[in-house]
Amino acid sequence: MSGQKHSLGVGLIGSGFMGHTYARAVSTLVEGAHLAGVATGSRAPDLATEYGVPFYDTYEALAASPDVDLVCVGTPHAQHAEHALAAIQAGKHVLIDKPSKHFPNRIEIELHTDAVNLTSASALSKSGSERSG
Repeated sequence: MSGQKHSLGVGLIGSGFMGHTYARAVSTLVEGAHLAGVATGSRAPDLATEYGVPFYDTYEALAASPDVDLVCVGTPHAQHAEHALAAIQAGKHVLIDKPSKHFPNRIEIELHTDAVNLTSASALSKSGSERSG
């Protein structure tokens, strides 16, 4: 695949106002990214159809998809920690539209710990040649 640019696959959790907003933004404004799927919410199947992307029955399935690199969490803030943690545990980058003050302390600590663990594991798995480059 020499010479080809990688396009970041963006998965959406949530299909309400923010889900539609993210879908439109990713599809029309973000160079180097494409919408890769939608999960969660009664309008998710229609949103996925509108943009010609897969609909996932669960947010865990979306997070597990190899086509998804980054997850945008566009659900009510009370669900953000649960959805973000699932995406982080699946090794995905996460974008959340609310500050972390909405997360219960226990979940915030888990998110931070998982992010640190994933970062550490990634750094340890890199070869010496990648680090020196």
